[in-house]
Amino acid sequence: MSSAKALTTKQGFIAGALIFAIIAFATLIGINQYAKHSQELLIKAETDKNRFEKIFQDVSKTKLEALSLATQILAQNEEILSLFEHKNRAGLAAKTVPFYTTILHPRFNIAQFDFFTPPATTFFRAHQPEHFGDDHSAVRKMLLKAHKDRIPTLGLEMGASGPGLRSVVPIIRNEELIGSVELGGDIAEPLNAAQAASGLDYAFAIDRTLCESLGKFFNADKDVLVGQQLFFRFSTPAAITTLRALTFDPLATQPQMVTKDNRTVFVGTIPVHEFSGAEIGRIALLRDATDELASARLKIITMTTLSALVLLLLTVFGVYQFHRIQDSFESSILSSRRELKEKADAYNALASRMKELSLWKRGFLTAVCSALHLPLGGAIGIIRGIVKDMEYEETQGAVPKNTVMERLGFVTVELDQLMRALTDYCDIIAINEGLTRFEAEEVSLGGILQSVFHPRDGAFSLPVTLRISNDLPKVRIDPPSITKAFQQILAFVQCQAIPGSLELSAEISGNGTLLGMIRGESLAAPKDAVRFIFEETDQFMMRLGIQSEARLPKGASHLALAARLFEHNGGKLELTSTTDKGIPGLRFVLPLGER
Repeated sequence: MSSAKALTTKQGFIAGALIFAIIAFATLIGINQYAKHSQELLIKAETDKNRFEKIFQDVSKTKLEALSLATQILAQNEEILSLFEHKNRAGLAAKTVPFYTTILHPRFNIAQFDFFTPPATTFFRAHQPEHFGDDHSAVRKMLLKAHKDRIPTLGLEMGASGPGLRSVVPIIRNEELIGSVELGGDIAEPLNAAQAASGLDYAFAIDRTLCESLGKFFNADKDVLVGQQLFFRFSTPAAITTLRALTFDPLATQPQMVTKDNRTVFVGTIPVHEFSGAEIGRIALLRDATDELASARLKIITMTTLSALVLLLLTVFGVYQFHRIQDSFESSILSSRRELKEKADAYNALASRMKELSLWKRGFLTAVCSALHLPLGGAIGIIRGIVKDMEYEETQGAVPKNTVMERLGFVTVELDQLMRALTDYCDIIAINEGLTRFEAEEVSLGGILQSVFHPRDGAFSLPVTLRISNDLPKVRIDPPSITKAFQQILAFVQCQAIPGSLELSAEISGNGTLLGMIRGESLAAPKDAVRFIFEETDQFMMRLGIQSEARLPKGASHLALAARLFEHNGGKLELTSTTDKGIPGLRFVLPLGER
């Protein structure tokens, strides 16, 4: 009874601790998810802010280029220039007002079409023909600059009528400045285009001091003053309400999440520059995130609460079923261990048998090579002696023995090829048995490739392209053995006698090794021979007729020897069916030197 009571108390303590941990964990997860969601909203709003700024600048630039082109075309119209030069206001009206009202304004959204005389006096306005004679010297810096420099000027300018995109072209007759022609567009066009693309509300502001110098004073009913920035143009009525409720720094470069009166609003600002490059105001970009954050908060609270309840139920169930679960778990662990041990034993037995088979195959190959190498060498020497004797007899007037000599020559060629194959196999055996000495050093791979693959006079060769960068790091290899490996690859290519070309390239791989590629049609291997192409033992058995289910390419032993030389230099040689250019190839890997 005491034992049962003690166990119940322990279980209660464990359950209480787990419940507290689950509630704390669920609360932290919820807080983290809410913070993460808030950050994602801020990042999205900042991305939209950058999109707004880019589109505003691009549309403004496009509009200014169109205005500049149109203004310069008008400045070349001799009839208009003559009327302006002779101060024929009625003639200008008859020529330009219909053009403005039917084409420029309705089709191209041009808001202003003016003619000015120096220094900055209105001579004629096609959009307001009844207004002329006003002196704008105090407010139109762009006009003064264009008249002073006598060059076309364009950009954004804040005038008495508000901000606008303007293009001014001076008119010079007989080297005398008679005035200028101006076309202007509303700043609302790029603002509205940027708003439509980004989904952000905007509020356009100009520095208060500049506004007051132009006669634009703060109107509490229509405008919003934040610091020294006078906001007077808004995308929507809601933007005015939102801006009036916020407290923020309009000159801040980083976007802000401002919370006030239970509303959370994203606020970011971008600068406004006039034609001279000077900053004259700011555009505030707004997005009310209150509803979105509230929805996310409710969703996170709901999911967190449900998850916590499920975990609590599982915990209570687990505590009362502790012993049964523990017994089942221990039984499962023991069963898994037994199963794992059985599989490990089976794998070790299989590996042992495979190793024994490999040792038997290599031992068999060693014995065969040793048994055939010396007799074949002697036979070739004897046959060559016979051929020389017969050649001598023929030169002394004996009866020609062409048939016998052709046959002996054929035997000599065949035995010579077999001798070379056995030599390669003996080299492989020496490498496998550790009888070949390798001394690694840091060398340039390009020099080795150049020495092996350069064209040779009088020998079968293919056009070779080396794509090896001069600043490629050195590799740490045994130069003679790697040179021999590439010579074996070249020998394999020559055995195929397939027209085409070779391309060699090398680069540094992601795991700190040098990765190379040799491409060429001569490197194509039959599909059924791919698994034998680097296995010297299988190749030798196929030559003896023991394995004959696959067709072995000519000179396959060259690739087997090359592969062993790469392996003993810490590298690897692989055959690829096709490269990224659709051409067969070999891929090799070599270790890099210290950098």
